[in-house]
Amino acid sequence: MEIADKALKAFGAYFHLSLLPQSLLFQHCNIIFSKFLSHGIPVNLKILKKIIFLLYVVVLQMVCIDNINDKLLVAESFLFHKLKILFSFAFVTLLTLSCGEGSSNPFKTSSDLEKDHSVLSSDLESGISIPLFVPAEEPLRAPSEVPEELLIIWEVWAHLTRDHVASSEFSAEEFAEAAINGMLAELDDPHTAYVSAARHEINSEDLQGKFEGIGAHVQSTRDGKIVIVSPIEGGPAEAAGIRAGDTILSVDGVLLEDKSLLDAITLIRGPRGTAVLLGILHLGDIDPVEISITRDEIPLESVLVRSNPGDEIAHIRVTDFFADTAEKLYLAINQVIDAGSEGLIIDVRDNPGGLLRSSVDVVSLFVEDGLILSEIDGSGNKREWIARDDIPAFDIPLVVLANEYSASASEILVGAVQDTNRGKVVGDTTFGKGSVSILRPLSNGAGLYITVAHWYTPAGRLIHGEGLDPDIEVSGITDRRELESEQTNMAIQILQQELKSSQR
Repeated sequence: MEIADKALKAFGAYFHLSLLPQSLLFQHCNIIFSKFLSHGIPVNLKILKKIIFLLYVVVLQMVCIDNINDKLLVAESFLFHKLKILFSFAFVTLLTLSCGEGSSNPFKTSSDLEKDHSVLSSDLESGISIPLFVPAEEPLRAPSEVPEELLIIWEVWAHLTRDHVASSEFSAEEFAEAAINGMLAELDDPHTAYVSAARHEINSEDLQGKFEGIGAHVQSTRDGKIVIVSPIEGGPAEAAGIRAGDTILSVDGVLLEDKSLLDAITLIRGPRGTAVLLGILHLGDIDPVEISITRDEIPLESVLVRSNPGDEIAHIRVTDFFADTAEKLYLAINQVIDAGSEGLIIDVRDNPGGLLRSSVDVVSLFVEDGLILSEIDGSGNKREWIARDDIPAFDIPLVVLANEYSASASEILVGAVQDTNRGKVVGDTTFGKGSVSILRPLSNGAGLYITVAHWYTPAGRLIHGEGLDPDIEVSGITDRRELESEQTNMAIQILQQELKSSQR
């Protein structure tokens, strides 16, 4: 009975016997579903809707219908109160069935996502941007003999370690890593990379939802620069004056011009309380500066409500696509709707991306059915990702804010919103990262990130290297705060106009 008690508590605040139109009835289903979720009750949304509608029909049969006024009336009588009690018990009884072992939270957990073989990489100083560890279906085993086509590599290694004058200065591990990086360089793909065991361990620690560092999203540009995508709100980098678009030139005197993104992340990170000296070129400046930042523990919050309770237009910022982002966003949207908001801004500016499954779940909050994206691998095999019907979709008017640092998973949201005509996109052209990556484990504890596919929007657009243009462009303002303010104001104006039009 414990789950029934919880269910009644979650449902109680919204229970009444108003005979609503079916569309409004299902809106109440979504509200009830949200309450169950916030109480930690796993409920199957499909079963919940069937239960609500069935009981709705039963009660409808038991009330008087005034054919003259064409309204549904419920007699305020002792019978009505008995029906109300009966309805409550029936609801809880049937709901208990939908809360059984077969029900589950529709939003993916971290462990679920670790089993998913399609993840997007975005690039965070935290390291969590790197794809989750994905085990191979069948781990590769080294052959007992060196394959003939690779024999030359072994011969070169053997000659160098035996004959070179400086052979004692290099280890076999260093030679092996250099050979691996040489192979990867031939691919000319910055998103396919070898990760040492030490770096992989650091990345895995971030899956706990926090990390120790300066608190910033970083990205490697096409010309090899390490750029701040955005500082994490409230983190040391933001407090030190680090801004989106800044270039990191050096870390503790080590120049980054020949370093990979993973090398840069490893140098920047460190235990809380320790200091790191960054050489920074602020966006728009000519002369670099040095900034000392004290590292701290950084919690990873991916959903932030920017608007005030009761604002007509709600503004929710999504900073990353983590395992729990869709669930947190779902609860946040219900919160602002309950407070009276009638329009919604989803802000993915400076969002470097994240997990593919998370992006599908987020899009499913706004797109009720149909194709969200498709991915095509190197052999031409196609996989389609469809909107999930077990996640309730909101029909609130929507605008998405995006900019040149909105990448990968963020672009999945932008592309789906545009191609399904679900809302408008305001801001600037997005980053253009349309690749899907996986992580394969290696025998030495290291990992190999591999680009396995490119993804396409519902309309079949390939955005890799191109990005997505907004529906309404707001750009060209050098002052970043002023630019962001203008973009936000434009989004508010669009939603206000849409709300006025719908009221006419």
